[in-house]
Amino acid sequence: MTGHGDWVTSIAVNDTLKAFVSGSLDSQIKIWDINSGKSIKTMPMKAPVWGLSFSPNGEHLVVVTQDGNITLITMQL
Repeated sequence: MTGHGDWVTSIAVNDTLKAFVSGSLDSQIKIWDINSGKSIKTMPMKAPVWGLSFSPNGEHLVVVTQDGNITLITMQL
């Protein structure tokens, strides 16, 4: 799979949505379909991504970026 313009720093899997998310030093997160391996959506962040984690119910994604911000994203595909 290709799509990021720099190193991938983190990956989080969401079994409920049958998707996973990758975060990169290119300041983007990408949502991928587990079955096809294709990118579904790209979301720009304001700084390089250092960490990702889904909430226990899979409805939210927490993103930690190099500038010290923590962003909560509601998952909608």
